[in-house]
Amino acid sequence: MKKWLKIYFGFSAREKRGLLLLLLILMLLQFVPYIYERIVPEAPLSPENEKLFVEYYNSMASQAEVKIAGSPEKINLFVFDPNTLDAAGWVKLGLSEKQAVSVLNYRSKGGVFRQKEELKKMYTISPELYERLLPYIKIAVRRETEKEHPDFPVRPGLSNRKENLNIVSLNEADSLELLQLKGIGPVFAGRILKYRERLGGFAQLEQLLEVFGMDSIRLEQLRPQVVVDTALIRKIAINKVPVTELRLHPYIGYKQAQVMAEYRKQHGNYINFASLSKVIVLSAVTLNKISPYISFEYD
Repeated sequence: MKKWLKIYFGFSAREKRGLLLLLLILMLLQFVPYIYERIVPEAPLSPENEKLFVEYYNSMASQAEVKIAGSPEKINLFVFDPNTLDAAGWVKLGLSEKQAVSVLNYRSKGGVFRQKEELKKMYTISPELYERLLPYIKIAVRRETEKEHPDFPVRPGLSNRKENLNIVSLNEADSLELLQLKGIGPVFAGRILKYRERLGGFAQLEQLLEVFGMDSIRLEQLRPQVVVDTALIRKIAINKVPVTELRLHPYIGYKQAQVMAEYRKQHGNYINFASLSKVIVLSAVTLNKISPYISFEYD
């Protein structure tokens, strides 16, 4: 039996070497796609193919229905302030009447939403619903008075007196006014003004962290010294502005500007953020960041 198996299933030394070589080649072929991706860069889509891709994506997105879990009704998304929205508005956004009442009770007891992230701490709002609402949350900035600001720490040896702080409007201050702020020198004043011009104005104080060299410690030092007036923000007329101007905003890249303009050309003017959210290259994070800077006016 052993002799028979050796005759029909045995391999010579040459055949064994050939078989090992074949197995080695097969193993190497499995890694060829990964090596090819690293060596050869992916070719960019041509304008025609990119146009077709965007049209396909948008056609699929327009067919999808956004529904509340356990409810047959669609969510009606719109820009809102969680500090002022009434119960009917919360229901339109996807909450049940009981959940809407819970949010109103939180506000009636003195609860205030100062940052968008605080909304997801509400147990009545699921993480999934919060992610859908995030691009549409717009919290009005309250103009703080000097009395509402905490005092700077008192140096040892000095009396415990309040320092006279100069409250500066971040969106209308010039370089001389910025230099009056504790922690701001000529270099930082210039950087802040330059970045404010690129942005069109600050929507919240935390955007100062996007200025080169700014850190959280310096930001907290500035917090009681400045106010942010969002009424002074320079808006982008999204239905009128050309690609060359749109791409200059810090939150919008060249590729995004191209696709946004192409979508507008194919589908007409943007009506609201719901229509803008259909653009494939705009993530929820990006929509949230650009929301204070967009105007939907059109001829």
